[in-house]
Amino acid sequence: MSIHRIQVTKNAFCHKKSVVTIGNFDGMHLGHMALISLANQVALTQNLHRILVTFEPHTHEFFAICNHTTPKVRLSFLRDKFNLLAQEQLVDELVVIRFTSAISKMSPQDFIQNILIKKLNTDTIVIGNDFRFGYKAMGNKDDIAATGIK
Repeated sequence: MSIHRIQVTKNAFCHKKSVVTIGNFDGMHLGHMALISLANQVALTQNLHRILVTFEPHTHEFFAICNHTTPKVRLSFLRDKFNLLAQEQLVDELVVIRFTSAISKMSPQDFIQNILIKKLNTDTIVIGNDFRFGYKAMGNKDDIAATGIK
């Protein structure tokens, strides 16, 4: 497993079609492990590259700092996520997106096009039911599905 820190301005790095699971993964609990397991099943049946995408800093930490409030306590740190994913060989790539003001202001459509499609070559995405993304968390699974990503 390799780890990548990607920037929106850099070229794509994944040339093989991929199954992507994305989220903060603030603690590798049973719900998160179920998403990863489902992504692995999809990868196996469709011969896709397995990519897990997370954010650093955690989005809640970023917004707490911006709003001058105290961030929630983390359940796990990036190194803990990496160690678990590597030890169990749960993904092929761990992609860490540096969560910045520019990323927080990215529209859902820009995120889909510039990250999921152009950078990660996403064929299929596995996300939780409450997953929201993009500026003011306006994007959801329907926005992703509208692009043809399964």
